Amino acid sequence: MAAKLYDTTRMSRYYNGPVSDHFDGARFFDPHGAPPRSRRDLLRWFVDRHWRATKSKWPAWAPSPYADRPPARIDGAAWRISYVGHASWLIQTAGFNMLLDPVWSKRASPFRFAGPQRVNDPGIAFADLPPIDVVLVSHGHYDHLDLTTLSRLAAAHRARVITPLGNDTIMRNHDLQSRPKPTPGTIGWTSARELR
Repeated sequence: MAAKLYDTTRMSRYYNGPVSDHFDGARFFDPHGAPPRSRRDLLRWFVDRHWRATKSKWPAWAPSPYADRPPARIDGAAWRISYVGHASWLIQTAGFNMLLDPVWSKRASPFRFAGPQRVNDPGIAFADLPPIDVVLVSHGHYDHLDLTTLSRLAAAHRARVITPLGNDTIMRNHDLQSRPKPTPGTIGWTSARELR
């Protein structure tokens, strides 16, 4: 019974597709990467971190002295790259604005009351964002696939979303605002998409 409660294959079924060199029919994997760690490795890491005091103290608040107010567009061949936080970046070039892994939420978590909490404000206030043309979401971890932020971006900018296979299902199941418009721009490992 306990094994059924912790069946990660069933819990993470958000993509159904053909078996490939990087999808075994149940989960994605890197055929050239390291094999996944065992549950024993996870337990050892948890014990070391929590009970042997190897866990670093996380600050309650660490304000950044930097805040950016980007221009609406950067024309021509010039580039402007703004750091928002963790993996979130705004890239502006050739009159085109792209956000990478946008996270403006207070927590990187499926819950509003628990999980890793932001310790400083984003490098760009949400209200100061220029018009966004494309949003690239690299993968489905909570610190990259922030559904609340994607919903806000969809409502404010109606940007095209490009994301790996399966994330489109997660977005569709979240709410009407965060659904990629008109259809998800999903990509596999060897796929390419034109951004314009």
